Amino acid sequence: PIDAAPPKVGRIGPGHITGCLNLSGQAGWNQTAADWSVFFDAGTVFAIAGEDGALLATGAVLPHGPDIAWISMVLVRPLGFVPWFGLTRWQGQGGGDVRGAAGRCRPATADDLPAILALDTQALGAARATLLGRLAGSGTAGFVHGDGTGFVLSRPGRTATQIGPLVATNDAAAADL
Repeated sequence: PIDAAPPKVGRIGPGHITGCLNLSGQAGWNQTAADWSVFFDAGTVFAIAGEDGALLATGAVLPHGPDIAWISMVLVRPLGFVPWFGLTRWQGQGGGDVRGAAGRCRPATADDLPAILALDTQALGAARATLLGRLAGSGTAGFVHGDGTGFVLSRPGRTATQIGPLVATNDAAAADL
Protein backbone atom coordinates (compact mmCIF):
# COMPACT_ATOMS: atom_id res chain seq x y z
CA PRO A 1 0.00 0.00 0.00
CA ILE A 2 1.16 3.51 -0.83
CA ASP A 3 0.17 4.80 2.58
CA ALA A 4 2.19 2.12 4.44
CA ALA A 5 5.36 3.15 6.23
CA PRO A 6 8.49 2.33 4.22
CA PRO A 7 10.46 -0.63 5.53
CA LYS A 8 13.43 0.19 7.72
CA VAL A 9 16.87 -0.82 6.54
CA GLY A 10 19.34 -1.53 9.28
CA ARG A 11 22.73 -3.05 9.90
CA ILE A 12 22.65 -6.61 11.24
CA GLY A 13 25.25 -8.86 12.83
CA PRO A 14 26.06 -12.49 13.59
CA GLY A 15 22.95 -12.79 15.74
CA HIS A 16 20.93 -12.80 12.51
CA ILE A 17 22.78 -15.73 10.90
CA THR A 18 19.71 -18.00 11.00
CA GLY A 19 17.60 -15.49 9.07
CA CYS A 20 20.41 -14.96 6.55
CA LEU A 21 20.77 -18.71 6.00
CA ASN A 22 17.00 -19.01 5.58
CA LEU A 23 17.03 -16.31 2.87
CA SER A 24 19.97 -17.83 1.00
CA GLY A 25 18.41 -21.30 1.25
CA GLN A 26 15.08 -20.03 -0.13
CA ALA A 27 16.97 -18.58 -3.08
CA GLY A 28 18.76 -21.90 -3.70
CA TRP A 29 22.14 -20.38 -2.88
CA ASN A 30 25.02 -22.50 -1.63
CA GLN A 31 26.23 -20.15 1.14
CA THR A 32 27.12 -21.34 4.63
CA ALA A 33 27.39 -19.66 8.00
CA ALA A 34 31.14 -19.28 7.33
CA ASP A 35 30.38 -17.34 4.13
CA TRP A 36 28.06 -14.96 5.97
CA SER A 37 30.62 -14.59 8.78
CA VAL A 38 33.15 -13.11 6.35
CA PHE A 39 30.72 -10.25 5.70
CA PHE A 40 29.82 -9.82 9.38
CA ASP A 41 33.49 -9.80 10.42
CA ALA A 42 35.08 -7.74 7.65
CA GLY A 43 32.20 -5.89 6.02
CA THR A 44 28.71 -4.63 6.66
CA VAL A 45 25.44 -6.52 6.25
CA PHE A 46 22.17 -4.64 5.92
CA ALA A 47 18.66 -6.07 6.13
CA ILE A 48 15.00 -5.30 5.99
CA ALA A 49 12.89 -7.19 8.50
CA GLY A 50 9.16 -7.76 8.47
CA GLU A 51 6.83 -6.89 11.32
CA ASP A 52 7.42 -10.37 12.74
CA GLY A 53 11.19 -9.78 12.77
CA ALA A 54 11.90 -12.28 9.97
CA LEU A 55 14.38 -11.03 7.39
CA LEU A 56 12.79 -9.95 4.11
CA ALA A 57 15.95 -8.83 2.30
CA THR A 58 19.70 -8.50 2.76
CA GLY A 59 22.64 -6.83 1.10
CA ALA A 60 26.30 -6.79 2.12
CA VAL A 61 29.36 -4.68 1.38
CA LEU A 62 32.90 -6.01 1.79
CA PRO A 63 35.63 -3.38 1.27
CA HIS A 64 38.79 -4.30 -0.61
CA GLY A 65 40.81 -1.20 0.20
CA PRO A 66 39.70 2.43 0.10
CA ASP A 67 38.47 2.53 -3.50
CA ILE A 68 36.68 -0.75 -4.21
CA ALA A 69 34.14 -2.97 -2.47
CA TRP A 70 32.24 -6.14 -3.22
CA ILE A 71 28.46 -5.83 -3.03
CA SER A 72 27.00 -9.25 -2.37
CA MET A 73 24.46 -11.30 -0.47
CA VAL A 74 21.67 -9.32 -2.15
CA LEU A 75 18.67 -11.49 -1.39
CA VAL A 76 14.94 -10.93 -1.22
CA ARG A 77 12.41 -13.33 0.26
CA PRO A 78 9.94 -14.50 -2.41
CA LEU A 79 7.67 -11.41 -2.50
CA GLY A 80 6.38 -11.34 -6.04
CA PHE A 81 9.42 -9.72 -7.63
CA VAL A 82 9.98 -10.37 -11.31
CA PRO A 83 13.56 -11.27 -12.31
CA TRP A 84 15.23 -8.65 -14.46
CA PHE A 85 17.87 -11.00 -15.81
CA GLY A 86 18.84 -14.62 -15.34
CA LEU A 87 21.72 -16.19 -13.52
CA THR A 88 23.47 -19.31 -14.69
CA ARG A 89 24.84 -21.58 -11.99
CA TRP A 90 27.08 -24.43 -13.07
CA GLN A 91 27.13 -27.69 -11.18
CA GLY A 92 28.84 -30.96 -11.93
CA GLN A 93 30.68 -33.94 -10.57
CA GLY A 94 34.42 -33.77 -9.90
CA GLY A 95 36.96 -36.42 -10.69
CA GLY A 96 37.39 -35.65 -14.38
CA ASP A 97 40.51 -36.40 -16.37
CA VAL A 98 43.30 -34.30 -14.84
CA ARG A 99 46.26 -36.30 -16.10
CA GLY A 100 47.57 -33.46 -18.26
CA ALA A 101 47.31 -30.82 -15.54
CA ALA A 102 48.48 -33.01 -12.67
CA GLY A 103 52.14 -32.27 -13.30
CA ARG A 104 51.53 -28.55 -13.75
CA CYS A 105 49.41 -27.84 -10.66
CA ARG A 106 49.93 -28.67 -7.01
CA PRO A 107 47.99 -28.23 -3.78
CA ALA A 108 48.38 -24.77 -2.28
CA THR A 109 50.05 -24.37 1.09
CA ALA A 110 50.16 -21.54 3.60
CA ASP A 111 53.51 -20.53 2.07
CA ASP A 112 51.69 -19.79 -1.22
CA LEU A 113 49.42 -17.14 0.28
CA PRO A 114 51.71 -14.14 -0.46
CA ALA A 115 51.98 -15.15 -4.15
CA ILE A 116 48.22 -15.80 -4.31
CA LEU A 117 47.53 -12.35 -2.84
CA ALA A 118 49.91 -10.71 -5.32
CA LEU A 119 48.30 -12.42 -8.35
CA ASP A 120 44.82 -11.58 -7.10
CA THR A 121 45.70 -7.94 -6.41
CA GLN A 122 47.18 -7.61 -9.89
CA ALA A 123 44.06 -9.11 -11.49
CA LEU A 124 41.50 -7.19 -9.41
CA GLY A 125 43.35 -3.94 -8.98
CA ALA A 126 42.76 -4.00 -5.21
CA ALA A 127 43.92 -6.12 -2.31
CA ARG A 128 41.46 -8.49 -0.70
CA ALA A 129 43.74 -10.19 1.79
CA THR A 130 41.03 -10.68 4.43
CA LEU A 131 38.70 -12.51 2.06
CA LEU A 132 41.38 -14.69 0.47
CA GLY A 133 42.94 -15.47 3.82
CA ARG A 134 39.56 -16.70 5.08
CA LEU A 135 38.97 -18.74 1.92
CA ALA A 136 42.46 -20.24 2.01
CA GLY A 137 41.92 -21.25 5.62
CA SER A 138 38.49 -22.80 5.06
CA GLY A 139 39.85 -26.34 5.12
CA THR A 140 39.26 -27.33 1.51
CA ALA A 141 41.51 -27.60 -1.47
CA GLY A 142 43.31 -24.80 -3.18
CA PHE A 143 45.71 -25.26 -6.06
CA VAL A 144 48.50 -23.19 -7.57
CA HIS A 145 49.98 -23.49 -11.01
CA GLY A 146 53.55 -24.75 -10.73
CA ASP A 147 54.97 -21.89 -12.76
CA GLY A 148 53.29 -19.27 -10.53
CA THR A 149 50.80 -18.10 -13.16
CA GLY A 150 47.58 -18.83 -11.30
CA PHE A 151 45.60 -20.23 -8.40
CA VAL A 152 42.16 -21.53 -7.55
CA LEU A 153 40.53 -21.77 -4.13
CA SER A 154 37.48 -23.72 -3.02
CA ARG A 155 35.37 -23.97 0.10
CA PRO A 156 32.51 -26.08 1.40
CA GLY A 157 29.04 -24.93 0.48
CA ARG A 158 25.59 -25.75 1.83
CA THR A 159 24.96 -28.35 -0.89
CA ALA A 160 28.23 -28.55 -2.88
CA THR A 161 31.85 -27.42 -2.92
CA GLN A 162 32.15 -23.85 -4.17
CA ILE A 163 35.00 -23.15 -6.57
CA GLY A 164 36.59 -19.73 -6.85
CA PRO A 165 38.16 -17.40 -7.11
CA LEU A 166 40.27 -18.67 -9.99
CA VAL A 167 42.92 -16.24 -11.19
CA ALA A 168 45.40 -17.00 -13.97
CA THR A 169 47.62 -14.90 -16.19
CA ASN A 170 46.83 -16.99 -19.28
CA ASP A 171 44.16 -19.32 -20.66
CA ALA A 172 46.33 -22.45 -20.43
CA ALA A 173 46.98 -21.99 -16.70
CA ALA A 174 43.27 -21.32 -16.11
CA ALA A 175 42.33 -24.53 -17.93
CA ASP A 176 44.89 -26.52 -15.94
CA LEU A 177 43.58 -25.17 -12.65
